[in-house]
Amino acid sequence: MTSLTTTSLFGKLREHELEINRLNVQESEDKHVRSVALKAAKHKSEQESSDESEEENLSLLSKNF
Repeated sequence: MTSLTTTSLFGKLREHELEINRLNVQESEDKHVRSVALKAAKHKSEQESSDESEEENLSLLSKNF
């Protein structure tokens, strides 16, 4: 650090900052291109199906009664 002049130190810091910014921009572009959206589907489990069947049977029984 003692062998660098203020001007050369500033130049190196500026160069490093530009490189970091370039890498950040490239990374964000890569993320944008690679993003994938998936749709989720809800499947009824056996327990939910049997609960609905029981409710239907109960409502039919009460209608007939």
